[in-house]
Formats: sequence, structure tokens, C-alpha cells
Amino acid sequence: MEQQRGVRPGALIAVLSALVWGCASAVQKPPETAAAATTAAPPPAAEEAAAAKPVTPTVTAGETHTCAIASDGSVECWGVDKHGQAKAPGHHYVSVVAGGIHTCALAEDAHVECWGYNGDGRLDVPAETYAQISLGHDHSCGLTLEGHVLCWGNNATGETDAPEGDYSSVAAGHDTSCAIHKDGTAVCWGTSAEGETTPPPDRKWKQISVGDGFACGIDVDGGLHCWGRDKEGQHSVPEGKFVQLAAGAFHVCAVREGGTVACWGAGQAGQQGVRNYGQSVAPAGTFTQVTAGDRHSCAMTPEGWVQCWGSDAGGRATPTFAFAPTADRNAHADATPATPVAHRVSAPTSGAPKHESMDAAAH
Repeated sequence: MEQQRGVRPGALIAVLSALVWGCASAVQKPPETAAAATTAAPPPAAEEAAAAKPVTPTVTAGETHTCAIASDGSVECWGVDKHGQAKAPGHHYVSVVAGGIHTCALAEDAHVECWGYNGDGRLDVPAETYAQISLGHDHSCGLTLEGHVLCWGNNATGETDAPEGDYSSVAAGHDTSCAIHKDGTAVCWGTSAEGETTPPPDRKWKQISVGDGFACGIDVDGGLHCWGRDKEGQHSVPEGKFVQLAAGAFHVCAVREGGTVACWGAGQAGQQGVRNYGQSVAPAGTFTQVTAGDRHSCAMTPEGWVQCWGSDAGGRATPTFAFAPTADRNAHADATPATPVAHRVSAPTSGAPKHESMDAAAH
């Protein structure tokens, strides 16, 4: 197990309320932040609108990289950047999601921008306006403003064949996807070898998150339930009521009512096996949101700081200076990020230039 990474006390982002729905001031990017991707900026009106409306700071873990969004809508990424997945374009957004080796962000005007590796067309966002996005290993899904689910990318097992319906959220996993209908019922599609497409019946759901061969959901009463693969203990849900969850590759983390974080599955203390990197050894403290990657996990504090634990291979568990202004920012200073190999925009405002792909030859 690798050494846990943490952040020291301080105030970088304006203090948030316990529910983190309000934010006061923005994070200032330090001069050592890597230069943004060389792309055409969004139209000024959209950029100004995104910057003017504070967003809830969150952190998102991909397989080997991590990103976070500040209250001013700016995005910082760190970790493995072989395909440009950790090189944010430098625009302002309302949310960001990290996938396998790609990343997408939702702008204030509801268009989606993606960067990183475009194998299987995982960056080829359908021209639509979106309310939410979710990324899996090599496919992506989005919830349109009209409540429809669209998925794109690899479809080897039907993971992008979203059924028709009216939905309130969508979740993409390794090669399975799930969505919650507006009436609270759930449906999943894609690989079903371990029962991951069969959520418990007769329940109404608030959130679902999908891992590799399993999925978990929080019901309307705060109960948390998992289905599918259980080899690493994914079904061993701790006691308590939960408000937010994130499924990693083979582990799960969730925020309880009150703000403490619990993790289970691969990476537990004392657990033996090749998948134990300490990703399930959750730190003490109060957090507003948690995310789970392949072998690492991260959480956001009420003050807007990021704390990560588990594997730090490639710097995935070492937040940038903007979210963790400690000496840790120098640990991977020699790893210069590569130029992004692809950048796509789903539905830019009329007149905005189109960003064409510069795909890597192979993954």
C-alpha cells in the first residue's frame, strides 16, 4: 500500500455551507499551473456566464488521473497524462467528469467539451445540450435537457444502447451503464455477466454509480445497496444513511449523513491481493463529496480542499497546487504533461469554431 496523500489546513476556496450549495469566491490559479490546451475559447458570452455563477467544487477520479472544479468554474487535473486526459483546456464549466483515459466537462450553456484519447469515439459527443454527463472506461453517456439519455464510444457489449425513456440521471461504468427514470426506478444495460444490469426491484433511487462488474445506488431513504460483482466485498456496505456515492473499479466510497466518508471493496486495511492499494482506507474528517478511481480515491472538504488516498502512481493522488497548496505539488514536477491528442465540443454556440480530433494512433 502506498503512502496516503493529504492536505494541510488552510483556506483556498471560500468556505462553503454544509450542503455546499453556495460559494463565495474563486480559486486563483498559481503561475506553475500547466498551460491550457491549444484550442479556440468558447464564445465570450458563454465564458462570462459560467464564470459569473458560482459552482459547487467537486473532485472526480478517472482510472489513472483526477480532476477538480473550483467555485469559479476553473478545472485542474493531475495524474497520468499520456493521452492529454489531464490537460484541461482552461475554460470555465459547471461540472467535470474523468473517465478511463478521457475527460469531459459541462459548460454553463449546456454544451460538452471532451479531451484525452478518442479511441472508439468516446470524445464524439452528439450535438445536443446536456444537464449531466458520466464517463466509463471507453464510453460516455449524457442526460439531455429534455431528459433523454445518449451514449457514445465503445459499444462491444451494448453499453451505449440506452433505452428510450424520461430520466433524471445517468451513470456509466466500465462496460455497463445505468439510469434513473424520473419516477425513481432504475434501468441498466451493457455487460451483465455478474448481474450488474439487474438492480434490486421495488426501490426508488436518488443516485447510482457503476464500477467494473457491479453497481451501487442510494435509495430515497438514504439506504445504500450494491449488486453484481462481490469478489472484493463490494456488497459489504457499512451501516448508516448516505447522501452521495462513487463506485471505482473494484471499490466503493460514499458520504454519510453528517459528512464522514466510508469505503469498502478492494483496498481495505489488512486485505490481501493485487488490488489492495489502500483505496478503501478512508481518512477521518468531514467531506462534502467523494470520488473513486481505479486504485485511488479522493474527497472534497467543506473548505474546497482535496484529499486523496490509495495509489499515487503517476501523481493521481497528488492534487495540484490550486487544491492542495503544499510541498506535495513538487513531487511530480518533472512529469511534464503531454499535449492533448484530442478535443471535441458537442454543441457550441452558433459561430464558434469546431475543434477537430488529433487522435493517437493506438492506445
